[in-house]
Amino acid sequence: MSSASAATSYSALSLKDIVCLCAEPYEAEPGKAEPCNEEAWQEFVARVGRPISLSVMRTASLWGVTSASLVQDLVQITYLKLWENGCCLLRDFAVQHPEHILGYLKKIAINATHDHFKHRQSQTSGGDTLHVSTNDIEPQMGKDAQGSEERIAFTVFLDEIDELLKRSLTRPDQERDRTIFWIQGTKPIAGDHLPIDELLAREWLLIDIDDPRLRAFILDLPAHRSPRTRLVGTMTYLLEMSPAEGWEHALRHDVLFGNERELTVLTQTSTFDDALDVARRAMVGRPCRVLFISRGARGSVAVRPDRVTSASAFDVDVVDTTGAGDAFAA
Repeated sequence: MSSASAATSYSALSLKDIVCLCAEPYEAEPGKAEPCNEEAWQEFVARVGRPISLSVMRTASLWGVTSASLVQDLVQITYLKLWENGCCLLRDFAVQHPEHILGYLKKIAINATHDHFKHRQSQTSGGDTLHVSTNDIEPQMGKDAQGSEERIAFTVFLDEIDELLKRSLTRPDQERDRTIFWIQGTKPIAGDHLPIDELLAREWLLIDIDDPRLRAFILDLPAHRSPRTRLVGTMTYLLEMSPAEGWEHALRHDVLFGNERELTVLTQTSTFDDALDVARRAMVGRPCRVLFISRGARGSVAVRPDRVTSASAFDVDVVDTTGAGDAFAA
C-alpha cells in the first residue's frame, strides 16, 4: 500500500478507531513490531493537535504566561500523559465514550497545564510538600474522584450540554432558563469550583447537596464569611447519613423542610409526637429557627423551640404524589 493510499484510509477512520490503532502494537514489517502505528499517530496529532494547543494556551494565560515555547512543551507533556501505559486509558475512554474523546483530550491538556504551574508555584514558594497531579488518582479514591476518567467524562458531557443550552435558549430569559436547568439538573460534590462569594451575597441560600462533605463545608460558611446569610435545606439527603450525624446537620440550617417519616428517623423516635418533643428541645440555642414538616393528608406543622403550629391540608383528589415534597418546600 502506498503512503498516499494509507494516509487516505486513516483520514477516513473515526477518531475512536484512530485511538485504538495508536494503542495497538504495530508490525511495520513482518516480524518487526513497533510500539505504535506511526501513521495512525500522525493522523491523531493532525486531528487533535489544534484543540489541545488551544486548551493549553488558554489555561496558561490564566497563569499569566503566553510563551510559545512553553506552550509547545506543555503540549508535548500532554501527549506523554496520553501515551502513558500504552494509551490504555485513552483507548478505554474512546471505546466507552466515542462522542466525548475531544472533550476528554482538552481536559487532560488543561489538567497537565495546571499541574505544571502548581508544581512550579510550590517549588518557588519553598514548600516541601509535593504537588499531587490531578491525574494521579489513588485507586481507593474511587471512580467519581476529581480527575478520574469517569469524572472527566461526566464533566465533558456537562460542558457539551451547556453549549447546547447556550445555542438553543433564546433571550430575554436565556440566562435565567439556563440557570434553572443547572440548578435542577446537577449536584455539586466536594472538589467542584463554586462561586462562594456570589452564593453568600444572598440573604437566603438553598442547600440541596447530596455530598455530605460539601454540605458540611457549606453549612460552616456563614458563621465564618457571612453571618447574615440564612441557610435553607431539606431532610432528603440527611437520611443517607447516620441518624445522629444527619440530625446534627439538620440543626445547622436556619430553616429546614421535611416530612413526618424523615423527622422521626433523624430524631430516632417511634412516634411523631416524640419527634416533635426531641426537635423542640434540640433547637434551643442552635441555628435552626423553624422546621416545616409535611404530613400528607394530615396537613403540616411548623416546629419552633417554643411552639408547634399546625395547618390543615387541602381536600383534593390525589392522582400522583411525585414532587409533592418539592412543591411543599417551594
